[in-house]
Amino acid sequence: MASWTPLELQSSNQSQLSPPNATSCDNAPEAWDLLHRVLPVFIITICSFGLLGNLFVLSVFLLPRRRLNVAEIYLANLAASDLVFVLGLPFWAENIWNEFNWPFGALLCRVVNGVIKANLFISIFLVVAISQDRYHALVHPMASRRWRRRRQAQATCVLIWAVGGLLSVPTFLLRSIKAVPDLNVSACVLQFPHEAWHFARIVELNVLGFLLPLAAIVFFNCHILANLRGREEVSRTRCLNPVIYVFVGRFWLIKILSGVCDKQSHIQEECAGQ
Repeated sequence: MASWTPLELQSSNQSQLSPPNATSCDNAPEAWDLLHRVLPVFIITICSFGLLGNLFVLSVFLLPRRRLNVAEIYLANLAASDLVFVLGLPFWAENIWNEFNWPFGALLCRVVNGVIKANLFISIFLVVAISQDRYHALVHPMASRRWRRRRQAQATCVLIWAVGGLLSVPTFLLRSIKAVPDLNVSACVLQFPHEAWHFARIVELNVLGFLLPLAAIVFFNCHILANLRGREEVSRTRCLNPVIYVFVGRFWLIKILSGVCDKQSHIQEECAGQ
């Protein structure tokens, strides 16, 4: 890491206010050192629980070798998506532990982050599909027989995986290794050819990956609760809602982690150049 020197005292005839980024750069070494130690442990913990939980769910669905019903098809695909997602987390943990010096090469830089991006969308869309399936089964039980068929559920899952893969294509194309000579690191970052790409990515993540799915989830579950109000099923339905919030909350976890990985080299490069 580059050496960090305190800012020199300003002369008496200059303003006593520090530059806007002086405080952040002065405090950056301690903050990043703490992040390098704590965040990898947190990520590996999530990975461990995710591996055990999703492998257990898949074993419950797949080992008996029976035909899955519609709900189980969606849940099995969700578990598979989460399993693929957590398999990419150790790469992020090692990257952060290594002070964002990506040690796995340019190909894995693209593949790992592209797969994580794809599974972010896949898991969110599958949660929407599960909410939609519950809505048809509980609110329109008679009419749902036409919609809740195994072949349609399988086709929906294939479509979701395909859309998630397409949405991750920019990550596959734009992720690359960026050398930061002042810090002696080679960081795996998104390098946009134009500022408009950055804006488009923000819209994609926040609108397509969060706001629209959240609106659909809230719509389906509000109608389910309204329809089941006063029945015994309502308590069971309310118990399922926290599961949805956990998966939607994971969106923000991934967004924060990816934001840390993408902004770190830029921030430290600015500070090192002072």
